[in-house]
Amino acid sequence: MKDFAGQPLAVGDYVAFMRPHYRELCLGKITSFTSKKVHVAFRRYATSTDFDDFLSDPFNLVRLEPSDVLVLMLKGNG
Repeated sequence: MKDFAGQPLAVGDYVAFMRPHYRELCLGKITSFTSKKVHVAFRRYATSTDFDDFLSDPFNLVRLEPSDVLVLMLKGNG
């Protein structure tokens, strides 16, 4: 499967996506695939230790490079 930019997606990749019912980007991690969709784990709240699962179309995701993910996590956005 490929993301919005045409990059291949794999389990363990970090992605940016729109959370359900929100209009802001969120950081998530791909946990598995179905035949047409992608399971993404993400934190609903920045202070939460629990992860929620979101089922998304691959063209609604953008794969992030590990260095970009590190910067986001250090800033507190991940």
